[in-house]
Amino acid sequence: MKNETFKKRFREADILEIPELLDILEQHSDKIQSYQKGTYKTLKNEFFNQPNAFQLESWKAKFLVFMGGFDFEIVMENTINNPQNIKTNDKMETTEKTLYIIFADLKGYGANAGNNPLLVKVTDFFFSLKAKYFADEKEHFFKPLGDGILATGHSLVDMAQKAILLRNEIKNHAWKQNGFPDNLNVRMALHTGEAYEHYKDDGTISEVSGTAIIQAARLEPYTMVGEIFCSQIYAGLLAQNTTHNLATINLGKYNLGKEHDKFELDIAVLFSESDKNIYERMLADDCKKHIVEKTQSHEVEQTKVANHYENNEKNKNNISKNNKNMDNKQLTNLLDKCFNNDDDLMLFCFNYFPKVHTNLSTTMPKMTKIIKLIEYCKQHDKQNELLANIKEERPEMYDKLVDKIEQDTPKTKNNNIMDNKNDNVTSINEAEKKRLKYLFETDANNFFSEIEELVKNNGEQLNSFLLKKSRLKRLKNDQRDELITRQEYISEFARLEKSLYEIIDSL
Repeated sequence: MKNETFKKRFREADILEIPELLDILEQHSDKIQSYQKGTYKTLKNEFFNQPNAFQLESWKAKFLVFMGGFDFEIVMENTINNPQNIKTNDKMETTEKTLYIIFADLKGYGANAGNNPLLVKVTDFFFSLKAKYFADEKEHFFKPLGDGILATGHSLVDMAQKAILLRNEIKNHAWKQNGFPDNLNVRMALHTGEAYEHYKDDGTISEVSGTAIIQAARLEPYTMVGEIFCSQIYAGLLAQNTTHNLATINLGKYNLGKEHDKFELDIAVLFSESDKNIYERMLADDCKKHIVEKTQSHEVEQTKVANHYENNEKNKNNISKNNKNMDNKQLTNLLDKCFNNDDDLMLFCFNYFPKVHTNLSTTMPKMTKIIKLIEYCKQHDKQNELLANIKEERPEMYDKLVDKIEQDTPKTKNNNIMDNKNDNVTSINEAEKKRLKYLFETDANNFFSEIEELVKNNGEQLNSFLLKKSRLKRLKNDQRDELITRQEYISEFARLEKSLYEIIDSL
């Protein structure tokens, strides 16, 4: 019989050791038959999500039956108690594995918006924390996100201890002495689950992605300022380990997330064993009250939004209308103005468009990130979703900019596509202008043919159009990628595009 050594180790494993065994099995996942992969995924999800009726021994029995169908041998070597040895092949580009995740957010950061020297100090402080606690880039991933931190590691206890150290460092930092008007504080979330590590050529971790990462980010906003909330699965794993001085208290099960990705999570508060008395007497109750108020507030807010959209289709249509009226230049400008900080744009993509975020890098120019986000939304018909999310994150700025776009958009005065202003000038109504603009963005050759015929009716515009036509065609050729990397494409193209549209509007 196959895999007797692994099965024996699996039968004897406690809840803390199971993730390491699953990591070992994951190394052989390409050998699992296609008809078995659905069961494999279901069993893994059951362990990491742990429904109310979850029983470890019963789950292990099902998994052992499942492994009975394997026709390959699971090689254990000496990796079982050394997570660093699991999947550290430097040539691997992406690997799914169990990660322990910290997601933190600074309280009071926004009050310093516009003061770039202070914001730089925050980033510098974050990188000092990275050097102190997350220097091993094959073991840890650490990424500042504007006013937040995303960090992952391979050790359950180590990451929980690091969370407390990070929380204390941030709370006790000399913010005022460094020029900040007030001290900053932090909310911190801990979670674990299957996620993906993306590697550089040297084997260091370049990025992480996956549902567990997003869930950690969704838990953080519900955390009480100055505290560390963790998923109960994380707390349960800690309880099985006696080599630490950490403790948790369960706070209950709650619905988290945004309207498009709600999920239920059992939550606990994490603290040092030495603080257990104060948490049992008072702080745990405060945490429960906080999260109840937070979830109720969120539900009321979502209900109001839902009722508003059900009873007032006008607002829903406004998003759709604004999207249809926005060309690439306007949408680019909207994103650029709403997220003038590169880290804020990265965090926006992380929260709402994780598939885009995984393809972005910190060294990538901001305008390139904006282009990638817009192209993704257009390819997947998510323009309305993009605008709705921008409005949710930057409501005042969004309304101000969209109002300006509407004011700057020429109004339709005639229902006819072609209308004579005089004997020598051809006029184009709004519907035809939109068609031509769309044609320009999607089929430049046909656009130039059509518009040239129209421009010929306005002799004084023809030379100007022909010059811009030549320059626009040049910008649409192979030089585009080079120009993007030099951050010249957007400004140059947008200027010429605007001039061309002005010619159309004058006809």
